[in-house]
Amino acid sequence: MSIEKGKPKTINCKLCGDSILSVAVHLRASTETGKCDCVKRPINKDGSAMTDQEAFEEYKRMYPSAQTMSTDALNYMKKVQAEKLKESVAKVEMATAETSDDIKVTLTHSHSGTTEYRTERVAANEILDLPLSRLCNSTGREIIVDTFINRPFPEYVPDINEAYVFNDTELVKDVLMMFTAGMPGYLWGHAGTGKAQPIDSIIPTPEGMKRFGDLQVGDKVFGSDGKPTTIVEVFPQGMKPVFKIGFRDKSFTRACGEHLWTTLSSHDYKQETIVRSTQEMIDAGLKHTTGYKFKIPLVKPVTWSDREHFIHPYVLGVMIGDGYAVGTIPIISIGVDDMDIKDMVEKLLPLGVRTDVLRKTSENGCQFTVIDETVFHGNRIKNEIARLGLNVHSGEKFIPSEYLFDSEKNRMALLCGLMDTDGTSRGNRIGFSTTSRKLAENVKFLVQSLGGTAILKEHKTSRHKSGYYAEINVKMLVCPFKSKRKSSNWMPNKKNPPSRFITSIVPDGSAECMCIKVKADDSLYVTENFIVTHNTSLVSQVAARLGRPLIRSQHTASTEEAHITGQILAKDGRTYFEAGLLSLAMKHGWIYLADEYDFAYPQILSLYQPVLEGEPLILKEATPDWRKVQRHKHFAFVATGNTNGSGDETGLYQGTNQQNAANYSRFAIVSKVNYLPIDQEKVILMAYGIPEQLANKLVQFAKRIREAYEAHEIAQPIGPRELLNAGLVGTMRSNPVLGLQKAYINKLPSASAIAANEFAQRIFGIA
Repeated sequence: MSIEKGKPKTINCKLCGDSILSVAVHLRASTETGKCDCVKRPINKDGSAMTDQEAFEEYKRMYPSAQTMSTDALNYMKKVQAEKLKESVAKVEMATAETSDDIKVTLTHSHSGTTEYRTERVAANEILDLPLSRLCNSTGREIIVDTFINRPFPEYVPDINEAYVFNDTELVKDVLMMFTAGMPGYLWGHAGTGKAQPIDSIIPTPEGMKRFGDLQVGDKVFGSDGKPTTIVEVFPQGMKPVFKIGFRDKSFTRACGEHLWTTLSSHDYKQETIVRSTQEMIDAGLKHTTGYKFKIPLVKPVTWSDREHFIHPYVLGVMIGDGYAVGTIPIISIGVDDMDIKDMVEKLLPLGVRTDVLRKTSENGCQFTVIDETVFHGNRIKNEIARLGLNVHSGEKFIPSEYLFDSEKNRMALLCGLMDTDGTSRGNRIGFSTTSRKLAENVKFLVQSLGGTAILKEHKTSRHKSGYYAEINVKMLVCPFKSKRKSSNWMPNKKNPPSRFITSIVPDGSAECMCIKVKADDSLYVTENFIVTHNTSLVSQVAARLGRPLIRSQHTASTEEAHITGQILAKDGRTYFEAGLLSLAMKHGWIYLADEYDFAYPQILSLYQPVLEGEPLILKEATPDWRKVQRHKHFAFVATGNTNGSGDETGLYQGTNQQNAANYSRFAIVSKVNYLPIDQEKVILMAYGIPEQLANKLVQFAKRIREAYEAHEIAQPIGPRELLNAGLVGTMRSNPVLGLQKAYINKLPSASAIAANEFAQRIFGIA
């Protein structure tokens, strides 16, 4: 493994104590000498040497809660796998083109045998980019999870949404347990629990990006002048019909019909502002004969705190734009007409770092290197680039968040560096181009945060390795260039200045809404719609960061059994089996996301029963290799819905089926006819590693609940499987009552849940 020099994050070998990047590499024996770096490498009981893989598996067995790879090493490995994936995709596309039209099946359906994944153990907080204080176990230590290194089914691994914010870390812990322990999980939420999209919008604040629904009186947001303003009142609005409001720069937000907007009319010579509601603009119509009617004021540059950087923002912008940081020495390419860029970079480099002599690469192009004279056989600029994760090729470039959430001065310098290199200037028409999707989104964010507009045009192309090309039409009220050639060409567009015209307002369902009042004189605040969050997003985003394949089944009235399990089809006189979503997930070790679970009909729920009980899926009508689908060791079943399985108690979720209660009762009474004697049930709990003291109290709780059920005080008893799951969760989280809540109590109707909680608190001595 070759990782760029610098100070990569390491882990400690539990055997010898060395600081290492990867346990597998540390335990690997040399092909020449047979020795390895670890002086305490595991051996067989008879004293013979283990293979590299055996030694690695033995290490994981000896230290089940220890990391096996550092985050930096994992990121490097992902880059290697990404390159391999590109090659394999090209081969698959070539093979598909040559396939006959008789019967085309995907690699997924034709794959036989057990899918093997290479996994490494990493700290969950690091891979989810959360501080340890927010995502840790009860002792304050890292939660260790498996992440997939190889990806046999890359098309089923969700894409990472960089804007997604993991707000509720308790829910994150629950999802991680569902993935790692293989316990079926169900995520649900009534109205008022924060599921509605508008309150889950992520908006910029002086402290960074925050969920709109988490804002409280006294918190600060940005006003229209770009400066912090204080929230003085919060008004929950309940469930309301909402609209998706689109703007000319392709951005959008969501609001209810009563939401008020400060607007300017395109035909108003005086450009006086008028406050209009969403509904009023709909009624008036958005267009007239010459264009759109309404526009909203642009925000002034927002003012985040000033940050210190080893690499000046302008220099970083130049290096992202026209730099090459994958080699041994940073290289910057410029045109012969832009030599002043080199002079500006030279002046802004840290002490002891300089630019080297120019090397002409073409008639109009040249290159210069960045040399560090203070380090022998090293380069601090290169090390910092590696720390920022920017030692990547053009199609993978991005702007680090510590540069995006910076002062106006530093962000402007960063934008100038980007525009001086990859920007264009033709009078009042300026633009930016890139082959990186992530960088395109970052530049759009950067321009908007500085009070400009950015219209992103994306293209698919075979001319670039990334297969992607973006052009961004940038409009600014100030010059975004520092180079003499481009800044001299720039001029403000007086006829068509930066603006945000409203181009569309369309119905977008109903959602929980909230309004805030701010202290600013104009009562305006800055909102931003990066992405809306709900329970399925949490599951898919955790899966994305762990490299876990996921397949989603949406339950509606039209969902058929074949969609879940599969069916035999015929074509040209031949038959073949097309596997269903659940069959594929079980066979190949994917996460099966059963969305809108409480809308599923009884015949669909009955298919899940053996799977939820840990049994294989038996298919009567299937080809031999699919008739008995065994559970892959990495298979996980996660369901999401709006009710807790006992039916809708609020009247807000019409269409959820009453049969759900039967499905959930089966979870509770797996062994309903003959419960095991208390002593035997305790022995089973302890056999799964549950401490004796906890096992004693768990069986006391089960006894009390079952007695209450017989007396009609509780709607549903606790079964042996739920009791075991409660013990496992309680042990993992060092909180037995929490374990009971996750495995059993949260499935109960409200009155029964209150009673069961009281029993648990009495038995476990929690006030």
